[in-house]
Amino acid sequence: MARQVLVVVLAVMKFVLPPQVAASQPIPTHATPIELANADFERAREDDASRPAGWNKAGPGDSFQLDRKVFRNGAASLRITRSEGAPLTAVAQTFPAEPLRNTVVSLRAWTRTEGADTGGALILFATGDDRKMIAFALSESSAGDGSNDWVQQQVRMLVPPNAAHLQLGLRLTGAGTLWFDDVDALTWGVATTVPDAISAPAEKYLNDAITAIRQQALNSARVDWPAATSQARALASGAITTADTYPSIRHVLRLLGDGHSILRTPRDNAAAARSANQSLTDTRVSVIAGRPMLFVPGFASMDRDDAQQFASKLQQSLASMDKPECGLLLDLRGNTGGNMFPMLAGLAPLFADGDVGGLATANDGSVTWRFRDGAFVASSKEHDNVTRAAQPAMRIGNGNTPVAVLLGQTTGSSGEAVAIAFVGRPNTRSFGAPTAGLTTGNRPVKLADGTTLAITGSVMLDRTGKRYGGKLAPDELTDGTRVASPNGDAAVAAAIAWLDQQKACQR
Repeated sequence: MARQVLVVVLAVMKFVLPPQVAASQPIPTHATPIELANADFERAREDDASRPAGWNKAGPGDSFQLDRKVFRNGAASLRITRSEGAPLTAVAQTFPAEPLRNTVVSLRAWTRTEGADTGGALILFATGDDRKMIAFALSESSAGDGSNDWVQQQVRMLVPPNAAHLQLGLRLTGAGTLWFDDVDALTWGVATTVPDAISAPAEKYLNDAITAIRQQALNSARVDWPAATSQARALASGAITTADTYPSIRHVLRLLGDGHSILRTPRDNAAAARSANQSLTDTRVSVIAGRPMLFVPGFASMDRDDAQQFASKLQQSLASMDKPECGLLLDLRGNTGGNMFPMLAGLAPLFADGDVGGLATANDGSVTWRFRDGAFVASSKEHDNVTRAAQPAMRIGNGNTPVAVLLGQTTGSSGEAVAIAFVGRPNTRSFGAPTAGLTTGNRPVKLADGTTLAITGSVMLDRTGKRYGGKLAPDELTDGTRVASPNGDAAVAAAIAWLDQQKACQR
């Protein structure tokens, strides 16, 4: 297959990867090879004997070369090390996507590490005619953080019907050294997948996940479910373990088009719990032009004790302020989301009792958000979910003290829920940039191996009943970027100017 050169940077993306898969998932017997150039790294470029022929630089880093001392077969391999100051180093080959549209493409490679994590070492990247990314997939397995012998890894992706170019890449995003050898690429159609190509446990697991998504997703009606199921089975062809079906489940979640539904593996959940301490550290109070400002970071842990501790830290931070009843700034620009309950419970001293918003669910149900006796309560027909700090702080003033809410492009999901709770609150105004646009609610569904499906099944509402589902625009549009110096922070300057005009404790 003729190759077409295309410069596309394999961009830095934040992903939490699932545990190691012991062996590369078997390829269907009817798969067709895609001809790669110099797949065994035996040939060097004519103009540079240290570089592999046929592979092009595809990231900001430049630390890749042929290694003639470490290899799996033949006499050479590709060695990648982290480039100083670069977030990743990558090489790739690019193909016209038209012959591969609506097929599954698999990229496999043997990897060896020295002090590196191989999670996400393989990447497939599809772009449209405008050269913008329309699909990608990363290898699921991780060989750990130590030194490992050769292990075969694999990544699979369904090539979109509108793809113009397909890039097959090898990359390193962390420290250490990573070797690649004996790369291959194969493709197979969706309709030709052998029905019994998936193990019984993997098939049940995949079916259970698809059923849960279909029943609970807000955008379920937008999906062609027979086609989605066929695509998922094609991606899962050869699956033995439940982890082998993760790419298939992620593909189905992406078909929903909500941009919010995710699959969280047991490793993801453990990492979220470990991040709780960082969120506590990141919660802080500063004073800007004589006004107190509270930074509220994202909080990912779902552990009840961690949540209560975070809510308490927020309330302690409010209590530590000098004259917060005279007005304060609430910085949500770095709040990427997570668990909204401890965030709002921690901010309870800023609210009078009453409704502040809620959710409209896919099946005409509803959840109401309210503050009651110093606690945050999410009420549905079934039950009340009550979250409070361990020792609730007293309400500041009458719950109507002036609050300037700072928003930015990374204010997302639960961070946006916090912002929506302030919409319609007396003596409140927001400043900055439109938010990330994840103003929907996710419902967790636990799968058999401890993995959690976070399925977007509802849309956020403010206290007036206004329905969101997209970006939340601030009352006053400014540059929403957080900067080191408050003197150059446009959102902070606008917020201070507004606070100075309020009647509370006028100076």
